[in-house]
Amino acid sequence: MKRTLLAAALALSIFGVNAAAQESLRAEMIWFGNYTAGEVKSFDDPNSPTGKKHFSTGTKGPAVNSDRIAIAPSGVTSFGFGYRLTGVPNGTNVRTIHIIRFPGKGVPGRDGGLQETSTIADSDTVGPDLHIGWRMNSDSSKEYEGVWTFQVWSEQKLLLERRFTVYRP
Repeated sequence: MKRTLLAAALALSIFGVNAAAQESLRAEMIWFGNYTAGEVKSFDDPNSPTGKKHFSTGTKGPAVNSDRIAIAPSGVTSFGFGYRLTGVPNGTNVRTIHIIRFPGKGVPGRDGGLQETSTIADSDTVGPDLHIGWRMNSDSSKEYEGVWTFQVWSEQKLLLERRFTVYRP
């Protein structure tokens, strides 16, 4: 019985700390616009509109921030924003949700229909530089042009939001 009560108390205290961490969590934007990715790993993700998720390390933000994104005539265009979580001790893992709202009626998805959003629930670590972004090829369809909205959430709290206008030069 003592063991059960001790385990329940420990679970409640851990949940309480996590809930408090989520409540006091803040975020600051470091950069926004086109970025350069270092190493990129791709893997299948049924929750992604394209069926793939890309994870990049060594990401470098732009020299000059911009919310106007020109689709590169050849190659890949990567854009989004870098951010840092604050407000709780460094190293704390917190639940986050990255939402990307696509322009117009959406972008072509893996099922052939248009997808209006991409929502990825994850956990991030407080302290290090993080980013949310999108990569597209030069042959991306016309639906990719327009206003995109990138958001970072923690539970029901919007931490950051940035809109980008994507166009073909």
